[in-house]
Amino acid sequence: MRGMGRAFKRNGHWSIYYYAKGDRVESVARALGIPPEKVTRQDAERLLRRRLAEKARGEIVALPDTRLTVAEILDAYEAHLEIGGAKMGPMRSLLRAVKRWLGDRRVQALTLHALEEAAAQALRIWKPGTVQTRLYGLRAACVLAKRHQRLAHVPDFPTITVRNARQGFFERPNFDRIHAYLRDPVNDLMLAVYLTGWRSSEIMTLTWDNIDRVEGSIRIYDSKTGQKVRPYAEDPELRAVIERRHAIRALGCPFVFHRRGRPVRDFSKAWDRARRKAGFPAAIPHDCRRTAYRDLFAAGVDPFTAMGLVGHTSLTTVKRYNIVDLARMRGGLTRLDAARHPDVSPTRARSRGRKGQA
Repeated sequence: MRGMGRAFKRNGHWSIYYYAKGDRVESVARALGIPPEKVTRQDAERLLRRRLAEKARGEIVALPDTRLTVAEILDAYEAHLEIGGAKMGPMRSLLRAVKRWLGDRRVQALTLHALEEAAAQALRIWKPGTVQTRLYGLRAACVLAKRHQRLAHVPDFPTITVRNARQGFFERPNFDRIHAYLRDPVNDLMLAVYLTGWRSSEIMTLTWDNIDRVEGSIRIYDSKTGQKVRPYAEDPELRAVIERRHAIRALGCPFVFHRRGRPVRDFSKAWDRARRKAGFPAAIPHDCRRTAYRDLFAAGVDPFTAMGLVGHTSLTTVKRYNIVDLARMRGGLTRLDAARHPDVSPTRARSRGRKGQA
């Protein structure tokens, strides 16, 4: 039927034709990211129906620019983020890395097959997490290009499996051993990181505008996850840190943690020296964040309250950080056994356990 387009074979390869603000001919293999010899008539007809549905929804209103390069959509994405007020430090570095990697390629050539080949080559050089992050950045740029109507559809991207989640925790005695080797102001700074579970960069840049000593709260308006607030009046240790820093604040210096009136820019050397002396060379400040989640859950705090205190908006991240430890699992099994055998006293239960071990 006229206006409904058609699927046809050209040189043995399936293509589709339809009209949307201009004649359009698409290679089915290129659009789906599969080898041409594996494309069937059903694949072509299915793609044609999808394009006609996109046309009906008004999603295809202009012919895509076949000369559009990856570098161009990355530049547009960077400008889009800047307009939105995003923090551009790490993101700008990420987009520049993607531009060096694939910037000269035509966006129209970004099929699943082409991206898988590029990812396979990159994995010989970079870690899986690096490749995954750079593909995420490229996909975000493609999504924006489609919203700008410069791209007819977002290509399928390969899935990169990453298994590099750190699982470090700080038992309080171990943290105290490292803390004992830290000097002012890093000792107070890291104690605040440990008690709040916030990122060290957030604590390091706290100013007195972020502290409400009347309300007893710390508030950040532009963190990585947006605004976050943490009461401290009910936490004696954290309250002591804030009061101690207030007592030694420097004239003209807005920072809570400072070195003789100058902001703390970096404390990695002090931390490295302290953790080696304490006997924990692998410990990193971010372990405090995982520890805060674990301790909150162990204390019976519900997940949403824990998210508010530590400052996360995604349950996925909470699940990743809430690494179950054996002590909690044993406690759960003990409660389960008590529920299954309510008539068995704790003494008899311990005795039964010893007999079972024998």
